Amino acid sequence: MLERAGEKRSETLHYEPSRLTVIEHNRFKYAGKKDGESTIVTASAQPSPLPKSNASAKLLSNIFINTYLDHLPLNRQ
Repeated sequence: MLERAGEKRSETLHYEPSRLTVIEHNRFKYAGKKDGESTIVTASAQPSPLPKSNASAKLLSNIFINTYLDHLPLNRQ
């Protein structure tokens, strides 16, 4: 039997032309008890294109295209 013990939240920056949105991901934590021992189980997170980054794949691809194909410096993006 699992009981809900909390949740973990993470955010991803998502880019659409002329719009930057934040997508919030919630992962619930559950506590399980068996034979006097308790464990905490959390769902796995979505894989990220860059570890420890909150940028989505669409945002990163837009930055790379503007930088390398359109020759637009980062300070102008």
